[in-house]
Amino acid sequence: MNKNKYFDLGLLLVGLALVSLVSCASIKPMNYEAMEILGVMSDGVREGNVENFKNFQYFVSRDIGLTATEVDTQTDVNRGRAFSSTRIHRDYIDLLASTPGKCLDYKYDDEKDTIMLGIEFDQGSNNLLWFYYDPEDDFFYLEYTNRARQEIDYAGNTYKVSYEQATGLGATVKRLTTLNKTSEYYQNREPLLLYEGSDTRRETESRRTLGGSRL
Repeated sequence: MNKNKYFDLGLLLVGLALVSLVSCASIKPMNYEAMEILGVMSDGVREGNVENFKNFQYFVSRDIGLTATEVDTQTDVNRGRAFSSTRIHRDYIDLLASTPGKCLDYKYDDEKDTIMLGIEFDQGSNNLLWFYYDPEDDFFYLEYTNRARQEIDYAGNTYKVSYEQATGLGATVKRLTTLNKTSEYYQNREPLLLYEGSDTRRETESRRTLGGSRL
């Protein structure tokens, strides 16, 4: 009886592993091949089907942390002595790697001669993180407002960007309750834009041998 129980448990674990493999199989970096499938690019030439970018579900390959710091200092003079009061507020936003996003906007960056995608990760907010296509690496990367300072403009504020794994209760709960869509392979590089969609490619083959044509 115990042997059967262990056998059933083994089958269950195999089944779970198969489900996991199947669910992750279609998660890929958004790249030139994907844009060809979408009809956005063809033989290095931009086509007109950029609306098809909106058909995919998007993710980032690793956690992104955004921090905005607001400093308010007030000074006063009382009986010839100066007093100051400083209030510092930090706004933290965590974007976990498996958080789904959708493409709401796109544009061409003529200066870089590349395509940029605006992805919403906060439902209904219309706040976009922008990703640009790097043809040399064949990936979409996060677009900075000021790369030297590691800053982006988001939701009306300027945020400092970091790539440490998100911590805190909210991030822990979300990570436990969200299916992991990425792999450890991406953890040591800049965040990439990943996609999951119905970009199926079917190949068929037919073969026959001609018998000849005699008089």
